[in-house]
Amino acid sequence: MDSGKTNYERYLAGDDGGLVEIIKEYGTGLTFYLRGYSNDMPEAEELTEDTFVSLAIKKPKFKSKSSFKTFLYTIGRNLALDRYRKSKNRVLPLDEKLDYDVQTDDPEKKYIKSEINAYLYKCLANLPLEYRQVIWLVYFEELNYREVGKIVKKSEHAVANTAYKARKLLKIDLEKEGFQYDKL
Repeated sequence: MDSGKTNYERYLAGDDGGLVEIIKEYGTGLTFYLRGYSNDMPEAEELTEDTFVSLAIKKPKFKSKSSFKTFLYTIGRNLALDRYRKSKNRVLPLDEKLDYDVQTDDPEKKYIKSEINAYLYKCLANLPLEYRQVIWLVYFEELNYREVGKIVKKSEHAVANTAYKARKLLKIDLEKEGFQYDKL
């Protein structure tokens, strides 16, 4: 069973520890996802907090039509879009270095991998928001196309097409800098 669903049911039954577990399990990933909608990391963190506050106060019904993660990310996305519409500000590109999955003891390999990750993240930031969202959810959050479709309100086929186009643009950007990666 989905641990998010179980923890949410615990919270709804009166155990505040369920909400604490949800925050621990999903907080970081949700923040990085919402970073794509905001102007900076503190705003993404605020959106994440708003998502959990909404979950705690409004207690929306989880119908188990998708994973709990999809349900939660959809709430966050809707809050981010509401804030975006109200502010009328454009999303700024992501320019922070993200040392994603740098796991090695060799300092030289660690440095090279962190530089590649930084450049990859920079290239991701140059993608249109729609492409960046899909790439993030599919490859970093490891959601399937159906779950991503529910979050971004597109069909599974449309998400697959968007992911394909995003990978294609990302590959072109990376190849300009001399990176070659056949799996893109």
